[in-house]
Amino acid sequence: MKCIICDGEMQLQQTEPERIDNLLIRTGHWECQCGYARPVYQKFPLQFDRDELVKSQQCFCCEDSGAIIPRYVRKYIMDDYQNHDPPVICTRCQKGSHLKGLGWDIATKLQCERIHSIEIKKVNFTPITNEQKEQLQSKIAALSQSNSPNKSLEFTDVEW
Repeated sequence: MKCIICDGEMQLQQTEPERIDNLLIRTGHWECQCGYARPVYQKFPLQFDRDELVKSQQCFCCEDSGAIIPRYVRKYIMDDYQNHDPPVICTRCQKGSHLKGLGWDIATKLQCERIHSIEIKKVNFTPITNEQKEQLQSKIAALSQSNSPNKSLEFTDVEW
């Protein structure tokens, strides 16, 4: 490769690959005797599992943002909803409480629960182990045998 400064020959210098962002990796640089250097990049996108990313969410209708995702609004609430329309506030989680005074549409709790239940079914959760299953079954059996209707179902002692 010719140098754009002195028109001399440039030599390729390999370096340890260094990630620049989610797409680019710097793998080396072209270097000339005059001191000019030109970096060499390769496109190598980060690989991530969408299911792993989504599992950390608490609310699937707004993806923990407080405003329902536009494609869900269009699909489940308003057919004529456009991306430039004001967001629809989620009522399932409390993330949208700071948005309520802006005059935007507010979805009903039932609409948010419906979106959440449909979208959560699309996530590939890791199945529980047999040991965890047995712990849950024994806890449920113990609670169902107690006659107290106010006894809450808490699974804090089950090891996940």
